[in-house]
Amino acid sequence: MDSEGRITYSSVDEKGNVLPHVVKRYEWRKLDEPILVADGYLVFNVEGSEAKLVNDDPTHVLFIIDHKVNSKVYDADVKILPEDIAVFKDVTSCKTESVSLAVIIAEIGKTFTVCYNVVPYRRDFEPYYRCYLMRATIPPQQEFLADTPAPDKVSAEPDTII
Repeated sequence: MDSEGRITYSSVDEKGNVLPHVVKRYEWRKLDEPILVADGYLVFNVEGSEAKLVNDDPTHVLFIIDHKVNSKVYDADVKILPEDIAVFKDVTSCKTESVSLAVIIAEIGKTFTVCYNVVPYRRDFEPYYRCYLMRATIPPQQEFLADTPAPDKVSAEPDTII
């Protein structure tokens, strides 16, 4: 554990490759469900088409974001804007529960928007999306943007919906 309370696991395999490590679990919870969870992050140095895990001076950050809902009528959904930074996005569900997972690779210093749906268990209210501006910094930062029914129209400027 370092002086800021971050837990870092860093090891090297027999070939000299740096093994993955998680630097703290960042969890952004609100009093209401559902929640958006960023399960740590990994830092990379990317040169051309090759990416290597590093401990210092990364060029990119990998985020793993999952979102879970309990609903009989809606599935969990995570929207990433711009869409091209999401390298994987999928959802799995059963009758009353679903999980949406997104993997994002962002260049250090870049911003992107993450919106996740807030849905009722039955049909108690109209679903909407809660949107955050994310910054690819070490550690990652987030800023609340808006609650909206149209996440694709959310501006990166707080309190502004196009």
